[in-house]
Amino acid sequence: MFQGDLTKVENITEFFDHTITRFGGIDVAINTVGMVLKKPFTETTESEYYLMFGINSKAAYFFLQEAGIKVNDFTMVTSLLTAYTCLYSIYAGVKAPVEHFTRAASKEFDDRGISVTAVAPGARIRLSSMVKKVPMQFHITNLHQH
Repeated sequence: MFQGDLTKVENITEFFDHTITRFGGIDVAINTVGMVLKKPFTETTESEYYLMFGINSKAAYFFLQEAGIKVNDFTMVTSLLTAYTCLYSIYAGVKAPVEHFTRAASKEFDDRGISVTAVAPGARIRLSSMVKKVPMQFHITNLHQH
């Protein structure tokens, strides 16, 4: 198992290299890196903003970049997006660029047959002692356009 701080680009590179060394190549790469901060919009600090942006946006960008360099041709790269619910303004905001990074990567990696997609699975909301499941609205967007 590989563990590392993926806000440091060199760790993302090492992660891909380690995987290729161990398995001989990469056919599917899924970016699930993320950190959630549940806090009112008016109480989010600048340091929390930069922490959340580094984990949720920067890591996703450089994960997609490294995938574009190192995955096998005719493969799939997927990123998880976010749910937009109350008290998650910073999380939703810093995850939003991932959709656009995914769209750009899908166009740039097209010539190698690499499918780049984004998945937005919806949200679960805890209400007092019971869990209410929000209708899933499982959203798969293939941003690859011919």
